[in-house]
Amino acid sequence: PEFLVPVGDRDDDAGPDERVSEIIDAVIENEHITTLGLWQTHFSDASVAHVARVLNSNPRITSLSIENPRRLTPAGLSALADALGPSKLRTLSLKIPPQSSTPTADGGADDAAAMRMRFDQALGRLFTAALRTSDQLRSITIAPTDTIADLRDGAGMGNLSYSLDALAQSLVANAGSIVSVDISGVQAWGDDEINSLLHALAWRGGEHTLTRLALTNTSCGDQGAMALAGFLKGSGTTTVLNTIELDYSNIGDAGVTAIAKAIKRQSLTPFQNQLRHLSLVNTPISTVGAVALLDALRHNRQVRAAKVRAATKAPEGSAEDHGTIPTSADIGFGLESIALRRTGHHVRTLQQEAKLPKIDKRLLQQIHKECALNRDDRLRSQALEKRHGGKIPSLELLGNDAGVAGASGTEDKPRHDEM
Repeated sequence: PEFLVPVGDRDDDAGPDERVSEIIDAVIENEHITTLGLWQTHFSDASVAHVARVLNSNPRITSLSIENPRRLTPAGLSALADALGPSKLRTLSLKIPPQSSTPTADGGADDAAAMRMRFDQALGRLFTAALRTSDQLRSITIAPTDTIADLRDGAGMGNLSYSLDALAQSLVANAGSIVSVDISGVQAWGDDEINSLLHALAWRGGEHTLTRLALTNTSCGDQGAMALAGFLKGSGTTTVLNTIELDYSNIGDAGVTAIAKAIKRQSLTPFQNQLRHLSLVNTPISTVGAVALLDALRHNRQVRAAKVRAATKAPEGSAEDHGTIPTSADIGFGLESIALRRTGHHVRTLQQEAKLPKIDKRLLQQIHKECALNRDDRLRSQALEKRHGGKIPSLELLGNDAGVAGASGTEDKPRHDEM
């Protein structure tokens, strides 16, 4: 059950803070609502007190979303941090307009810089508070509310060095619980921040639980992608990161080639430790980077086929049943989706300016086919596993001519049709 409220859209004499108070009074008494969303422009510092009231009074609220709070000041963010301290939130989504970090009154550059600094510090305090309890929060989303097009033109959350550092430290400290981190649109988050976060997570060993990392429209470039590749390879840790979103980032062929090599390396790891979804929409990679991804996909399918064929040769009387694979997770199916789309009204202009290289259309189709084969093989093996009581007859799995058995077949070479 969820309660999503566009604050300030009601046409009556009540002020927005009074409306929030009325809403909170109702939510406190409700025994079924677990998700509270407060959206639109009239959420203010005074509204924070009402949010604190519901978090303290209704422990059933485990998901909070505050979007577009244009009247929220640094003082309000600090108060929100205090309110989050004792809460039992599992999901927090905070989408802040860039205007929140600038003064509303006429002031000089010094006043604007001071306001941004206070905003940065208050946001850092909020991150620390939100991630204080390692056994509660599972998902955190921090993003500006502007559209992707606006962000591509340079808008965003500005220089948030203090708060981003606080976020990274808090994520590392609570790596045993967080499963999803989304900081899309925070352009201050670049290669150095990504490298520091992943290095710290790797240093913790196999304790982290992060499965999804969304860095859409950040300043992540090739160095950040190489850091991600190192993390996927292991570097002393057993990663469970299976979804990476890098749309509208600055990653080029060098970065995506490093990720492709890491994907090859993952063919030797269990399925639960493999990357399954990679999104690179409107990133400046070319056919070179796409070829590297296709090569990794084909390599992993060949490794998978070899594992299955080896299982058919198990000697009689061995510890394993002859001709079976213990579980579908032991096979390792790899990537089931790679998004390399070019989308948006500005794509043609970016391609003309050589900022967004074209990718061979046939190549994109082959990548899609390989991902579909991985998905089909996984579904087939899981069905066999269920049918045979937890064991998979390898000969039956090899009967999938289009998938596992087809790994040793000849491959079509891409033509140079471009899109």
